[in-house]
Amino acid sequence: MTQDTSMRFSLSAKLALLLLAALACVLAPALAIMHASVSENTLRADKERFLTSILLAQEDIDTGFLHLNARKAEGVLRAKKRLRAAAISFAPLLSPAGEDCRSAPAPVWLREELRAANARDGITLDFFQPDVLFPGWRTEIGLHAGLRDFKGESLGESLAKLPATGRYGIYRLPGIGPTLVYLFPAHGSVVACSISVRALEAEAETASGTLLRSLEERFASLAMHRDGFIGLFDNTGAALIRKGVFGDAERAALEPLFAAARDADGVRETILRIQQQDGGAEKDYLAVTSFSRPFQWILVMAAPMDEINARSRVLLVRLVAQSLGIGLAVLLISLLLLRRVTSPLRVLLRKIKTLPETDFSSRDADITLAEDLPLVRRDEVGDLARSFSAMGARLHGNIRALVASNAARERMQGELNAAREIQQGILPPPDLAPNVFGMSSSAMLEPAREVGGDLYYFFTLPDGRYAFVIGDVSGKGVPAALFMSVAVTMARYALAGEDDPGAAMTKINAMLEAHNPQSMFVTLFLALYDPASGRMEYANGGHNPPWLVLGRDIVPLEGVSGPVVGFMPGLEYRNFSCVLRPGELCLLYTDGVTEAADEAGNFYGEERLRRCLLACGAAPPRDLLVAIFEDVKRFRGEAPPSDDITMLAFARH
Repeated sequence: MTQDTSMRFSLSAKLALLLLAALACVLAPALAIMHASVSENTLRADKERFLTSILLAQEDIDTGFLHLNARKAEGVLRAKKRLRAAAISFAPLLSPAGEDCRSAPAPVWLREELRAANARDGITLDFFQPDVLFPGWRTEIGLHAGLRDFKGESLGESLAKLPATGRYGIYRLPGIGPTLVYLFPAHGSVVACSISVRALEAEAETASGTLLRSLEERFASLAMHRDGFIGLFDNTGAALIRKGVFGDAERAALEPLFAAARDADGVRETILRIQQQDGGAEKDYLAVTSFSRPFQWILVMAAPMDEINARSRVLLVRLVAQSLGIGLAVLLISLLLLRRVTSPLRVLLRKIKTLPETDFSSRDADITLAEDLPLVRRDEVGDLARSFSAMGARLHGNIRALVASNAARERMQGELNAAREIQQGILPPPDLAPNVFGMSSSAMLEPAREVGGDLYYFFTLPDGRYAFVIGDVSGKGVPAALFMSVAVTMARYALAGEDDPGAAMTKINAMLEAHNPQSMFVTLFLALYDPASGRMEYANGGHNPPWLVLGRDIVPLEGVSGPVVGFMPGLEYRNFSCVLRPGELCLLYTDGVTEAADEAGNFYGEERLRRCLLACGAAPPRDLLVAIFEDVKRFRGEAPPSDDITMLAFARH
């Protein structure tokens, strides 16, 4: 009783849980979809806000770069004008009153004038004669023949094609660095006016500082997450501007992001994992980066993912709490309903438990099994009860039919075993094959089924000769076995009354054909052998030609007396004879040897039989038959036997 109550509760609980699971299958995807949608929208909104902030900052940087470039261009143009004006104003001093300055040292007054010019406007003046630019010589400002400008052209090459209007170039001078130089030809000499590029860049740095202050004001106006940060970094990773929570852990986490940002175009978003400064667990951050190629600056804005998803988590907790309340209410109602629904199943459960112990072979087993079942119900429980009752009735009928079928099969198997014993009793045992002075023999029959159609026989005639018979009946099973028994009896009868095998086979054919309503036939080989002389007389009625074996001399026994035996009336069979030499063996066999098939359907064949005879032809008849049979089994492999295997061999000594 306790077991039944436990089973009823278990079934009710399972059905209730099934309903609850169905409800969960509906609510869980809805909650998951809603949470995913809210999380996605929240993340998308923060991404858009980050992108907007980054793009606005990037726009300020691009605008500042344009202004900076404009100021740099204006500064360069002004510097070029100043250099050209200084060179042109200084050039007339190189040849006063037409004096040639290329061969004479510069006067003192000219050097004084040069120093005065260098003291004005931050421009450095120098002059030299091109033909004295030999290797190792330098001008006062560091110019020499091998000095190359930023285009890769040497000073000597530039002077060789210096136009009358002069030429500008940027050279890296010792102790000064990149320098803008203007070369102007004057009266066989060259005036070199220069100004440091750093002096020009100093003007641009003022504009760069103004841009950074503007970006700092924009960053200050942005609304940030509690643990988020925004920063502007130079190409080395040093912070130019930053706002929010930013420490060593954030700086270390940004290193790979800086490398990726330098190789990317446009705005790039990624997820960073940053170790918290208080030694807590790592946090995932949403980071948006942008790389300004003109300034080599990197913009980064990041916020923790848990802060971004906080709103969606609050909503999920609220929805889960509501869903659990609904689920508990559904579970209670389901348990009450299911207890009423499952009560009719107790009877069916009791019947199922008694099912293994029911004796279905009795006459009224199906009636006993259907008692007390709720067969009249018109719901699923009634359908189940009626199906169970029908199953019991069918099982009762099938088991009774199976019992009857097994009894019939056992009777048939017993009859086949008896027929096999009778058939084996008709044939002489292989151990009784004649082994006398001057002759040895052996026989073997391996049926493919309980009974078969192969036959062999041997006996001694009154005149001292030995009769050997082998044959193969058409067909399989019991009909072939019965026809074989008749053929063996008739062969013994005919050979006992005839002196030659041909006449005996003629008599056998006539007797079998006269009583053969099924038109069966047998291939037959009859032999009468005299061991004293080795003379053998034989007749072959459609059977496989025997083999004569003497060492490596293996030949078939020629001569066919006629067609198969027992099928056509009025046949006369011819008699043949031969003499076995000492040591020679005669092998008789049925087609079950040569037509044995392997798993691929290939036949054993006469050629393999010949090779086996060559390998062991000198063996005694018994050993030879065993060797042939084992070779056939190896060739056949796992394939089942398709025909009886019968062999008979005798040898002269």
